Amino acid sequence: MHTLNFSSLAFGWQRDTSRLQALIDLFLANGDHRYISHSELQSGRALSPASWAPDLPQILRAELSAALAPASEPPENPAPMIAVATLDQRVLAMALVSIERPAAARAFATLEDLLVHPEARGAGVGSRLLEWLFAELKARAIHRLFLESGMANAEAHAFFGRHGFHTVSVVMMREEPSC
Repeated sequence: MHTLNFSSLAFGWQRDTSRLQALIDLFLANGDHRYISHSELQSGRALSPASWAPDLPQILRAELSAALAPASEPPENPAPMIAVATLDQRVLAMALVSIERPAAARAFATLEDLLVHPEARGAGVGSRLLEWLFAELKARAIHRLFLESGMANAEAHAFFGRHGFHTVSVVMMREEPSC
């Protein structure tokens, strides 16, 4: 799939549940333990830095369904939004994005997830989706995009570094053994 016809590549916000299973499958296709970061541990997606929760598909179904649900106006607790890159109606990449507009600070967004179908990696799909996302955020007067990534996910770190991201903090965890 590395010879994609970019003229047919489409970007947009996924707003309905018609592609819910495709989004879940895309996430699961990227299920390497290197992807696990503190947000996966905090949300229950993962049990440890090296293992996903056994009910990950059900957790993703709930999370992504909430992101696809129609938002109330004005949203009190806005749900993340899902951006997709599609080719001939097939989802090749997705980005789960949360937009924050704190009262006393600069508005910002958080890239919760960026996933590219394994067959489309290296073809520029993730880069194009990320650039589309930057343009969408800029149009909303949002100029800061944060993300966090699993410590061992060096390939993702290099990708984001090429797109202007840099490290601003380190997340650490201490876990006491269960009784």
